[in-house]
Amino acid sequence: MERIDLGAEMSRTLSQLEKNDPELALSLRIRQAWSSAISSKVQKHVDGVFVVPHTNGEEFIVYVDSPLRATEMTMQSELYRISLNTELARMSLGAERTKESIAGSKDIVKKIKFVPAKEQYRGRNHNLASSDDMSAGSGKYQADPIPLDAQELKELDEIVAPVKDPDLRRAIYDAAKASLELGKGIDRAESGK
Repeated sequence: MERIDLGAEMSRTLSQLEKNDPELALSLRIRQAWSSAISSKVQKHVDGVFVVPHTNGEEFIVYVDSPLRATEMTMQSELYRISLNTELARMSLGAERTKESIAGSKDIVKKIKFVPAKEQYRGRNHNLASSDDMSAGSGKYQADPIPLDAQELKELDEIVAPVKDPDLRRAIYDAAKASLELGKGIDRAESGK
């Protein structure tokens, strides 16, 4: 039985698709980059993604499992946008990629919007806490931030590295770190571990 290189087959299919329907090909490439760029921890809260037609990939909508999660991710939307565009650059540059060539690449996605998915479209039963549930005096349960490990800190450094302004890079880093640490605490509180 002949072995098939799935990656090569996908590349050939995408190349053919680009000739016939460039907008659809770009949409597929953006979705693929999103899957590669975003951690599985974040992905478990995503119910669907959508590239807005006739925008040349500039507008991207992510449907998430709750309004609270949509708000949290909206606060980090610039970080997600940078990660997505960095992955798109990596994919398009292939073997010739360097940090400088990736940092110099033109951003395709200009706007990411996070929207709570409608109840009937949610992929699973999500039971997230509201901000009232998490307030210190509510008594329902509390989530304390859990520090990021060395690998997570390294990944965060890589994500914010393309931001040229050091003050902005530091602000994005600090906000993302705080949010990710709280997210780990929420996940632990939800799982009861």
